[in-house]
Amino acid sequence: MRGIGFCPGCGAPTIKLTEICPKCGARVAGLPGAWEPTAAGVIDIIVGVGYEVFCAVMAMEDLIFAGVLFILGIVVIAGGISNLQRKNWGLALTGSICALGGGILGILAIWFTAEGKKHFKS
Repeated sequence: MRGIGFCPGCGAPTIKLTEICPKCGARVAGLPGAWEPTAAGVIDIIVGVGYEVFCAVMAMEDLIFAGVLFILGIVVIAGGISNLQRKNWGLALTGSICALGGGILGILAIWFTAEGKKHFKS
């Protein structure tokens, strides 16, 4: 029968759209949309590294602005890592919001982080 899978935790049979195993409570692999936190994490890290590079350039002209960019870059990279690990949705969302300076990439990061909330452990 198509659409039948098995829980990676206990081996119980599951249907295709099962997110949480009804027997043991484990997350079932291959959840629809599981790519969203990964995409948001990659975007966050790219934007965060961009902030850090721009920070290095700006450090010669405006130290305060460079300091703000440095802090934002660290938050964005930490949020990206959190997105990739799917551990702390609040940090992931904060990082994506701080990535708004990246324009459309920041908007996509927020969207993907918000849509991928159900894939986080906490």
